[in-house]
Amino acid sequence: MSDFPIAVVGMSGGVDSSVTAHLAQRAGYRVVGVMLQVKEPSPARDADEAAFFAVARQLKIETKLLPAPEFDEKVIGFSAGEYQLGRTPNPCCICNQKVKFAKLFEFADALGGATVWTGHYAKMENGRLFRGADRTKDQSYFLYRLPEAWRKRIVFPLWNRQKDEVRALAERIHLEVARRPDSQDVCFGVPGESCGETLRRRAGFPEKIGYFYYRGKVVGSHRGIHAYTLGQRSKLGVALGVPAYIAEIDAKTGDITLETDGTVLDTTHFYLDDVVLHENNLPETAELQIRYRSRPVVAHLQSANGRIAVTTEIPVHAVTPGQAGVFYLNDRLAGGGTIALE
Repeated sequence: MSDFPIAVVGMSGGVDSSVTAHLAQRAGYRVVGVMLQVKEPSPARDADEAAFFAVARQLKIETKLLPAPEFDEKVIGFSAGEYQLGRTPNPCCICNQKVKFAKLFEFADALGGATVWTGHYAKMENGRLFRGADRTKDQSYFLYRLPEAWRKRIVFPLWNRQKDEVRALAERIHLEVARRPDSQDVCFGVPGESCGETLRRRAGFPEKIGYFYYRGKVVGSHRGIHAYTLGQRSKLGVALGVPAYIAEIDAKTGDITLETDGTVLDTTHFYLDDVVLHENNLPETAELQIRYRSRPVVAHLQSANGRIAVTTEIPVHAVTPGQAGVFYLNDRLAGGGTIALE
């Protein structure tokens, strides 16, 4: 056994995690690459595993394929259940807390308390989480649920790099995955199938069918509320002559209300439940992000019976129950929670 400190590197077969393993090795660590088995058996899973082992051979690092059977219950089952209730979950936020980092730290603890390295584009400094330098790739939003004890043992070595720099480095060290395409969807995604449908199918839930209503009249039907989200305006299959938005999803009846006036979906007031704070005290004002790609808005935060009441300074469009609302103080992540409208 080596006397070098151990770095457990979460790897996916992609360029980011492969370069992360290289950087850990270059920093003097004994690297153990770990791939979690969360995908269903498929050619895509086989390709990921082949890429993982190919990189490990190139870098001459140890490897571990780690089964994660709890993924089906804690991520798939939970997220599918949220869709059945008319909400739109964020599976990545859930997975990072309850499966991905939980499994990596369980493995790291068995090796004597190793540090955990991943290829996320975010900055970790003394247990504080910040946005990554590449704002187009920043992934801090998905990591808000990580507890402080884990944050103090996590290393994100790509935080100050641009994506093209990472690929260039992979090419310089001749990694086979240097030009492997990025994943464009959640890790359990199936080409041609919506996230909601994949979740419903894997969880074994029935299709909660219903009707589209516009101004009190039936204007169409659908095959299940799991395929829709508040504010959605594409792939509705309804012709009203003008663009229509989903304004309400009734989980009990399965009916969906449409609206052609998009301002109906604007609001300045909502709540955050199941809150995780990274600060000792809740900030009164912060920049709030209501989805991964949304632009942050200034929001006023107030504790209210175990939840946070949010008031934004400008109206926010299509605030979606079930999604993550994450708030920042400048670039430092200060906390987050699950969005609720009432």
